[in-house]
Amino acid sequence: MGKRVIRSIAPLRIGIAGGSSDLPHFAREYGGLVLNATINKYVYASLIPRSDGSISIKSHDYNIIVNGRADKTMPYDGNLDLIKAVINRVHVLHPEAIPGFDIIVSSDAPPGAGLGTSSTVVVAILGLFREWLDLNLNDYNLANLAWEIERRDLAMAGGSQDQYAAVFGGFNFMEFHKDGSVIVNPLRIRPWVLKELQHNILLVYTGLTHTSADLIRDQQRNTERNIEYITHIKEIATAAKEDLLTEDLTNFGNILSLEWSYKKKLSDSVTNEVIDKMEQAAIENGAEGLKVTGAGGGGMMIVYADWAKKHGIAEALRKLGCSPWDFAWENNGVYTWSLQ
Repeated sequence: MGKRVIRSIAPLRIGIAGGSSDLPHFAREYGGLVLNATINKYVYASLIPRSDGSISIKSHDYNIIVNGRADKTMPYDGNLDLIKAVINRVHVLHPEAIPGFDIIVSSDAPPGAGLGTSSTVVVAILGLFREWLDLNLNDYNLANLAWEIERRDLAMAGGSQDQYAAVFGGFNFMEFHKDGSVIVNPLRIRPWVLKELQHNILLVYTGLTHTSADLIRDQQRNTERNIEYITHIKEIATAAKEDLLTEDLTNFGNILSLEWSYKKKLSDSVTNEVIDKMEQAAIENGAEGLKVTGAGGGGMMIVYADWAKKHGIAEALRKLGCSPWDFAWENNGVYTWSLQ
């Protein structure tokens, strides 16, 4: 076969508004709406075919190597199960024998950062196989398959926005219908609005990680009580979308904080003393609004402030153990290519 290498890059996302309304227990009953955007932080993956029937998976993030055989189902034991689950699904999609391969994967964000890393890993690995084996999957099929692998095959609690963000890329307003279907609406936002938004957003890593599946399971236990809060969160997604499209950012910080106030009511573990102190420091130093992205409990915080005040807020948050991250918007979703 020659030494062919297949590569894949998939972007991570910031959840701007509407997160939690894409969780199945809510979306199947009421429909969900989410506004999110991909950024220039990525999951990278490479696949090198081999002819001896062996499989090797290496994760730079976890510093783990897992070995297996191409003709056998890979068992789930807590080590790189996301990647194993993709490989097991590929066997179903591609019944002909696969000769063996090495996979290497790494991410720009630590696990539990609230940027949709797990789903983006699944999308990046699926992208490798779509390219290598010429699988008949369009973008919607790919995102839905990534969702099935996480939510059904591995029974991981969570929503659907991350898979679609990683596949489609860009600023999207996503509709999650009661029948389980998803529609991704790319937004035509004026370039100056995107520049101003990026100028005024401070993205900080709190240094705390979380297991989003645990947080989401906790939220699902309180479904009845949370319906009202998630309904408000869903409405905030529409408000945020309209502000971006009508070029009005005056309210953007308030929108983030309003969503965060409802998010904190969903579960006691969404925030903690450390995050509360960070929030207080940001507001005292001039932030107009903020939220923790993802399921909460840690990960990344999005702070919105006048550009002139960002530096002071960043300094105050650094003293509490946060690390500010530079970022830019990424318009493209998963991208794959191969070289001989």
